[in-house]
Amino acid sequence: MPKDLKVSKADHKIYVERKKRYGDHLHGHKNLGLLWTALIQNHYGIRLAHPIPASLAELMMAANKLNRAAVNPRWKDNYHDGRIYLTLAEDAASKEKR
Repeated sequence: MPKDLKVSKADHKIYVERKKRYGDHLHGHKNLGLLWTALIQNHYGIRLAHPIPASLAELMMAANKLNRAAVNPRWKDNYHDGRIYLTLAEDAASKEKR
């Protein structure tokens, strides 16, 4: 987790575990945005103006976690992951050129 981002100790621990498993979030979510861009373009037969940025991919992942928390509110992992994705999206957006 970038040092200037504030998260709880529990969320930070989860972030560190996920980083070991999946690698750097910004690199991974940039790639995820590229994959989603390709899928959307192929499915709809369109060209997007630009690839889906990492910050939007992270917001979409946070939305997925919100949906999962709504379906099963007792599964606390979704709350932690949702907070982490929102924090990462904020960090990525600050680094992206608009």
